[in-house]
Amino acid sequence: STFITIQTDYTNPIGKNGKLELGAKATFRDYSSIYKVYNQDTLTGKYNFVDSLSNDYKYNEQIYAGYVNYANTVGNFGYQAGLRVEQYVYAGEIPSQQKKYSPTKAAPGFFPSLYLSQKLKHDQELQLNYSRRVNRPNFFQLIPYRDYTDPQNQREGNPNLKPEFTNSLEFSYVKNWTNVNFLGTLYFRNTNNMISTISTPIGKDTLLTQFVNANKNNSYGAELTVKNQIIKGWDLTTNVNLYQSELQVRTAKENFNNKGFSWFAKINSETKLP
Repeated sequence: STFITIQTDYTNPIGKNGKLELGAKATFRDYSSIYKVYNQDTLTGKYNFVDSLSNDYKYNEQIYAGYVNYANTVGNFGYQAGLRVEQYVYAGEIPSQQKKYSPTKAAPGFFPSLYLSQKLKHDQELQLNYSRRVNRPNFFQLIPYRDYTDPQNQREGNPNLKPEFTNSLEFSYVKNWTNVNFLGTLYFRNTNNMISTISTPIGKDTLLTQFVNANKNNSYGAELTVKNQIIKGWDLTTNVNLYQSELQVRTAKENFNNKGFSWFAKINSETKLP
């Protein structure tokens, strides 16, 4: 694997609290993998090449990006606005089969972000955030070979997977007391081309799991976090997250829709030793 990054960043304070940030970045990745499996003949002792379990795959990935970000405060009101523009190019091939997959070259992606905050009396604060992000498939999700490590649960990558894009909107309330901190957040997240999996029976006791792009996934909910200082040097952080999600997957053969309510909670205890 060869990975090259070229990056430049510029930061300039403006006025008393303002800050302007600019930057550009280019990344290039060349990856090559060869995996050969041989089976020894118990009679002759010779090693025979097993084509069905072997694979080779190469891919080239290029990402060109630039960003601008400005932050400032006016009294008790703070704001930060940014924009990242990105061009992504991906191409893969199987050299042993002389098979090349059509390069993925999406239109330039625009990823804006906006953060607003307003401080109130009695150590209170309101926050409103919006951002658009991208998550790209990794090598194991892209490689077009079947993994037989677990014969009953086989996995196979998809070289035609597309990146997923998430729009996130959050509204938060913060309140601080002497030994207690509270953060409450209402959020909505919309993900297009979400990277998901579909498991299909291919035998009486065998499942094949493949990676696919879901059309969309919407989730909305509330997250509550409370941090308590029990005694000096001992903190407890309690977090509860409740959300509703709706997933839609469309393939050439079938359509899948799933929705449901979920929640999880956790408590973290942190102790500082002498």
